[in-house]
Amino acid sequence: MKILGVVFDKDGTLIDLPSFWFGPVSHTIDILQAEYGFGKKTAKELLIASGMRPDGSGIPEGLVMSGTNLDITKAWKLILQEQGITLKDDFVETSRYMLASNAEHGTLQGMTDLSPLLSELRSRDLKIGIVTSDDYEQTRYSMEELGVLEFFDTIIGADLVENPKPAADSMEAIVSAWGIPKESILMVGDSVNDMKFAAQSGVAGVYFHEEEMVIPEGASYDITDLNEVIEVLDQIENETTDFS
Repeated sequence: MKILGVVFDKDGTLIDLPSFWFGPVSHTIDILQAEYGFGKKTAKELLIASGMRPDGSGIPEGLVMSGTNLDITKAWKLILQEQGITLKDDFVETSRYMLASNAEHGTLQGMTDLSPLLSELRSRDLKIGIVTSDDYEQTRYSMEELGVLEFFDTIIGADLVENPKPAADSMEAIVSAWGIPKESILMVGDSVNDMKFAAQSGVAGVYFHEEEMVIPEGASYDITDLNEVIEVLDQIENETTDFS
């Protein structure tokens, strides 16, 4: 079937994950440390639980990469409670809000020069969307800061659906908004979770990895440069033409 739309994951696919998330996560932990009085060792535990290393690098398949802000703050709550720290009743939601509002402490950097890639997709009359484990407003802010917000027809954040990735809810929202068959959509992502999402949603998955990796189940194609999405589209078009 002809491809009519391309959906991207955000963190690690459109933007460099460690450079963006290390600042917001570290700053939020600093605020919590000042409020609850835990030490450096606990602060490090919270950082690692979020999917970040102290050197600023990301942990493959960590919560920052494959989970949501809610998942991160729930993990923090468990760690702090296990250490006997009394938390406020609204700890999870307050911490989640802080993570989102601390986006300004991250360094936004695209995984490639996004404008030419997205311009090429638009020139092919393709719908373009984002499905992310991040919140909608933070995702919108990121794309606006990178100067590419105008290219996206639809953004589905984890806070807009009952069941975030890898559940199919977000793709169902995309299909409903675009009015096209799910079989005509490509899902581009950099994690096992993204490919599970593609498989559960019934769409073709394009696995983006910069290093040599085992290709996860659910990936129909794999690329090592985000711009290779165009080659995948050309390949699918040629296969469709040959078949017909």
